[in-house]
Amino acid sequence: MPTFHWKDPNAGAAKRVAHYLATEVGEGNVFKKSVLREIIPNTEQVDRRMRDLRKVHWKIRTYRDRPGLRPEELLLEKIGHRVWEDGYKWPQDGLSTAVRRKVLERDGPRCMVCGIDFGAEYIDHPGITARPTIGHIVAKERGGTNELDNLRPECHLCNEQSRNLTASPIDIGLLQRRILQLGRAEKRKLLGWMRAERRSFTDTELLWAQVCRLPRPEREAIQRDLESAVEL
Repeated sequence: MPTFHWKDPNAGAAKRVAHYLATEVGEGNVFKKSVLREIIPNTEQVDRRMRDLRKVHWKIRTYRDRPGLRPEELLLEKIGHRVWEDGYKWPQDGLSTAVRRKVLERDGPRCMVCGIDFGAEYIDHPGITARPTIGHIVAKERGGTNELDNLRPECHLCNEQSRNLTASPIDIGLLQRRILQLGRAEKRKLLGWMRAERRSFTDTELLWAQVCRLPRPEREAIQRDLESAVEL
């Protein structure tokens, strides 16, 4: 039986992309999306297939995750499932576009774990912006379902099981000291989030989430009205 090769035009796009990255690029190396587009001319298909690989434990970083990368560059941080091998079956997450949209419309464009707004820069990871994903409150491995009440918006860092970041790991001792230095009210608030395993939001924060979903002209109109009200 012939060995699979990324040059095979009859093979699936995801298999070709994965095999090329694994055999020609290698873990820890940078590549350009334009090269993949030469292999598979359909630009949209290449982008989609790379996103699909992230679902099966491939870690492909962009300039949003690695400030040192250029916009056209990507870093192959980790090779995941060898999807080109005979008999490989893609896992089914069962989340349709409609379900994902309902979750975001219900909870707003922010991470329900750490509270960051999607598109905002992480305070502790300068240069990296939060990308939206949908996570499970009770993990599927522990019996969680894809029902709406078990789904929540999560940023890509909170959603990842392993975080291979260039930043230094969290100093647990320093974190504990800073928490104990909080006022009583702030300690109660943090404790409530930890017990609920999610952050609660104030009315103002909920309004902000709705403002973020508006087109720019409408946001600017609200901003002008608010500026006028504050100046009165």
